[in-house]
Amino acid sequence: AVADTGIDLQFADPEGAFSNAEITGANFKHGAGTLTLKDGVWQCTFAENTPVVLDTIDVHMLGGATASADFTINASDASDDYEVAYYKRGDDGKNTGDPITKDITEVGDYVAVVTAVSGNYEGGKLYVPFSITARQIKSVKIVGSNSVTYNAENHEFQLQFVDSIGATYNVMEGVDYTVEYVRTGNDATAENIQDVNEVGTYRAKITGINDWEGSVELSDLITVKPLDLNASNVKIIGLSSSKDTVEPKNLLAIVIDGKLYSGEDAIISELKAELADSTAVWMKNGSYTYYVSAKNPSEGNIIDTNAFVAHKVSSVLDFTYNGAAWADSYEVIATDSSTHWSNSKVAGQAANGTTSGVKVDGTKMTETIYDANGAKVTRGYMNSVPGTYSVIYEYADADNTVGGVAFTTVTVYQNAVNADASAAVLYDVDGDGKKDIVSSISSTYKPGVNLKDQIEVYVEDEDGNDVTAACTVKYYDANGTEVRAVEDAGTYTLKVTSSDYKLSGTTEMTISIAQLDLSDVNVGALNTVSWDNVGNATEYLPWQKDGVTLDELDLEYKSGDSWVKFPMNQVKATILDAAGNEVKKIEDEGVYTIHFEARNDDAANNFIVPADVTVTCIKDGNNTDGVNHLQFADVEYTDYFANAVSYVANNNFMTGYKGTKLFGSYDNLNRGQMAIVLYNMAKGEGKVDENDLTYTNAGGWMTGFDDVNGNEYYAKAIAWANLAGVVNGYDNGNFGPEDPVTREQFAAMLMNYTKKFGDFEAADTSVLDEYDDASTVSGWAENSVAWGVENGILGNGGFLNAQGEIIRADAACMVYNYTK
Repeated sequence: AVADTGIDLQFADPEGAFSNAEITGANFKHGAGTLTLKDGVWQCTFAENTPVVLDTIDVHMLGGATASADFTINASDASDDYEVAYYKRGDDGKNTGDPITKDITEVGDYVAVVTAVSGNYEGGKLYVPFSITARQIKSVKIVGSNSVTYNAENHEFQLQFVDSIGATYNVMEGVDYTVEYVRTGNDATAENIQDVNEVGTYRAKITGINDWEGSVELSDLITVKPLDLNASNVKIIGLSSSKDTVEPKNLLAIVIDGKLYSGEDAIISELKAELADSTAVWMKNGSYTYYVSAKNPSEGNIIDTNAFVAHKVSSVLDFTYNGAAWADSYEVIATDSSTHWSNSKVAGQAANGTTSGVKVDGTKMTETIYDANGAKVTRGYMNSVPGTYSVIYEYADADNTVGGVAFTTVTVYQNAVNADASAAVLYDVDGDGKKDIVSSISSTYKPGVNLKDQIEVYVEDEDGNDVTAACTVKYYDANGTEVRAVEDAGTYTLKVTSSDYKLSGTTEMTISIAQLDLSDVNVGALNTVSWDNVGNATEYLPWQKDGVTLDELDLEYKSGDSWVKFPMNQVKATILDAAGNEVKKIEDEGVYTIHFEARNDDAANNFIVPADVTVTCIKDGNNTDGVNHLQFADVEYTDYFANAVSYVANNNFMTGYKGTKLFGSYDNLNRGQMAIVLYNMAKGEGKVDENDLTYTNAGGWMTGFDDVNGNEYYAKAIAWANLAGVVNGYDNGNFGPEDPVTREQFAAMLMNYTKKFGDFEAADTSVLDEYDDASTVSGWAENSVAWGVENGILGNGGFLNAQGEIIRADAACMVYNYTK
């Protein structure tokens, strides 16, 4: 006896066992290194444009003392038994949202879902969690100086991150980090502020975002020094004005750390200018000294004072350079002396009350040049070293008859580059492995392919030197936003810039990526049967006993001249039955629809999704069922007699018309043909002894009926049927081989056949009373018809239609019913 423990023993089903299996190991493909298992999640650190793909997983099923792997699934090249899809990972460790159709390269929490789509574990799912973690900020440094001078504007700083392995990265605020500034004061108080624009010292806390994480405080304090008007890095520019101009109340411009400020710049409005001699009157020609100071000195942003001299002159000079009106900026090519800045090209002109006027050569003026750091430099230095410079010219003659001030910005480039002649974009247009020079790029979306990796830019200066390294190539989407990858369908712009070289000509290129066209779809699993030589054919999906899955349909799309496996990981394909319901397998004969839809917005953007495709599943005899609905052109699988025709044809009881693939389903069956059917049935059962039949050269087969030609196709069968007692002739001794067979005649022949070769059991004729047309049954046929009814051979609703003529399709059905 077995004790009742109160515990029910329940065996795990294979699907459930697979879903609850233990993943003992997982390998991922990742160019930046191996993923490490931590707290049940495989992890790696973000590496730009480096995708993560599941390669293999080791699975341990139920049973066994140790968690050793029972088998390994190759996920990167999955067999028909498994498919892999990637998702964002939810809090429960399983998938959330739509499948991810692009390469997984960005920081985030993901899960690879491995689904058994066939085999013993069909329907089971395994969840492989993995994460791409952000790069850790180890330290931060400022590019350039951490000490700046107050200029009434917000100061921005270029930062560099150093990661955990010592690699350095240029980063951007709002893209890679956020920053909080804390201004420290003498009272040791601090508050968070957004901008650095006031004098003081600041601590900066940098917090990584997107591909970076961690918070690091900048080791160096940021210092905004007061604007010391008397410092060497400050140059105040006065003015000259004519006798008709009112007394100046402010300076003309100021240079701070090499940068010119004038006009509407904010710093100008924070300064005031006052005559050094309070008793002086702005009236007659002469030099007037002004002191410049802060309008609000208590704010502490501007300290000390400085002076400039304003000249009251009869005429103010109009400045020109190289014979043209003075401009706000100029450009110099260091290697082209003809473009060098020259004070001899500077001139000032004034009418001075005369016809010819006065012209002052620049060589007689005071020239001051500052570099971008605020240091004074010589003209020769400026002409040879790339950078941005502030240039000031001042002049007043001895008696203050004429005078003036002019300033401008000069940008110096190492050399010039005519991009139309000396810059090239190289790209392999035709896929032959050779890159060609192109003026635009048109491509088609290829999953996981970043065109940036396939484009090469080459730049030469006008002396033929390779200056590519001194140029910057960036890519922008249609909205003008810089992008890291040129992959998705859309329009992009390639832009080449350089701070060291003067670029002219075309420095931009359009890149167009078209959607991948999937509209030409082929179902590789389809077969075709031809019915004739003029193209009449049926395309069909062969029925399989275990059903046909989506993967087994072998979906392909046309790419050029080739057929390529359909990307179902990006465009979802679904099997719908005739009612529009989704099914996992095609298990029955019928018409099915393969419906396609983009899995998410990315897929919708990158693919032309095909229209629905219709497939018809038909039994073709090449299966364990043995039924063939594709033997005859005039027998459809939906016909009520399809199974019967298949059966009688497979068993050689009935055949189609010789030389054709036609069964003649709706043609009448004559009595001679019926004899052939019975003969074939008996022959198939080994119950025909042809030695009992008589054949003569003169008369052919001896049938026993005067109206049967012994040489006709049905003569041998009639001879056998008569000899076997299966068929009878008419009362006049004739057989009527060409006469149509009625239903009651067919029943009589089958009953005779059974009496001869089968287990015959007579039927009670009272069963005919259930039929409204029982009275139409001939008296001699009552027993036969009753027998046919009881054995499921005759009977159609409430009618027998005993006198109805048999068509070939119905004959097949009656034979089929008889044998079943």
